[in-house]
Amino acid sequence: MSSGTSIGASPPTRTASPFLALGSAGLFPFVAGAVALWTLPHAYEPYVLQWLLGYAMVILAFVGALHWGVAMQAQEPTHANLWIAAVWSVIPALVAWLALAFESAVALRILAGMFLLQLAMDRWLTQNFSTPAWYLPLRIVLTVVAVVSLLVASFAGFGNAA
Repeated sequence: MSSGTSIGASPPTRTASPFLALGSAGLFPFVAGAVALWTLPHAYEPYVLQWLLGYAMVILAFVGALHWGVAMQAQEPTHANLWIAAVWSVIPALVAWLALAFESAVALRILAGMFLLQLAMDRWLTQNFSTPAWYLPLRIVLTVVAVVSLLVASFAGFGNAA
């Protein structure tokens, strides 16, 4: 398998443009949620936490599912790699769902950790399946901002909400 390439792909900057724009815009809820938890009155914390946790869970499920999509497009994947990608693609969503069982600060940290594991699996994906050259660098930047935001949010204190 060719690592980090896509057959017939446009130049990396043009290919990545919509993904860079939408990925960057998708960071707004992470950053806004973290800032809001540190700056808004305590009365808003339950709403901001629900919003931030829900958004992080949805995005975590989305990035996990990318592995399913890439694996389905593979021309000649090994049987083991196909299984690894398929199984992994559902794990982030399951962990996000399980995070609901924990208090908010812990759930935010679980999600941050899961985003880091997802990034490790994204690296594995680029080593075992054909992906655009811009995929992993973009995932690194998006993951770092999301993880930092979730960790900053997890230490906000939450008044009496956490």
